[in-house]
Amino acid sequence: MATSCSEKVQITPMPELLLDGEIASEVLDTLFNLNGATLQSGLSGEWEVISHTDAYSLADPTDPNCEFGGELFGEYQLKWIVTNGEEDKEASIAFKIGGFTDSRDDEQYRVIQIGDQIWMQQNLRTVYYQNGDVIKDGTGIGSVVEEDQPQYQYAYDDDPNNISIYGRLYTGYVASDSRGIAPEGWHLPSNSEWITLIEYLGGSEVAGGKMKEEGLEHWPHKNVGASNESGFTALGCGFRADGDYFVNIGGRVGWWIPSSDPAATEASIWYLGNGFADIFKSSNIQKVGMSVRCIRN
Repeated sequence: MATSCSEKVQITPMPELLLDGEIASEVLDTLFNLNGATLQSGLSGEWEVISHTDAYSLADPTDPNCEFGGELFGEYQLKWIVTNGEEDKEASIAFKIGGFTDSRDDEQYRVIQIGDQIWMQQNLRTVYYQNGDVIKDGTGIGSVVEEDQPQYQYAYDDDPNNISIYGRLYTGYVASDSRGIAPEGWHLPSNSEWITLIEYLGGSEVAGGKMKEEGLEHWPHKNVGASNESGFTALGCGFRADGDYFVNIGGRVGWWIPSSDPAATEASIWYLGNGFADIFKSSNIQKVGMSVRCIRN
């Protein structure tokens, strides 16, 4: 039977939900998928960038799960506009890109700009070299005193729950290996890059306090001079001795400087502790497991 000319064709109803969940206000990736709700038949949609502080890309603005690319520290506001041909409905999201994702293992890191440098705000957690080779797991390995150039990564106290908080500990031979362990676009800082950071923060006598997380949660005994003014958020990660023990969690943290001679017995470190606001340069035997913090290329 023919449709009466007076009959109005039913249009597709607008959906109740436009965004499938929420994107966090801080995103730890520079390339990710947006979260528009799936479109039903008869509906179409488009992403529109309302405001942005940095460059961006939209792979396909008509795709609810369009791939979005942005820049570190960029702030973006977008809206997802849905139409049924007669009426429109929209929802907005706003976020800042405050970190990145390591493509080797999907580990996410917050980042911080200090002066002209961009640092990871957390210690490295990877178990891979840059070429994809696996760094040997030192869990339960015992003493490495008799080993020649041991290359291991550890969780403090062999407890994997410590990794997400403190990062992994690496022997100096891992940190100095020519294969590299930093994520793509990053590297382990040289001594001169550490000095640039320390001088920007006012010199070694006060820089440590400006780098340490405030409070006693991760510096449980005392935390002299800590303000975290820089945002570096150093924690008392401790280290793994070449013997079969871990020591100084909550009291010390040291970061390797890659040695120009990967086979050398010792390598340089920068370290700070709970009882002082200074940061010191020292050295340690490369068989010891210590922390690694990365800086952007």
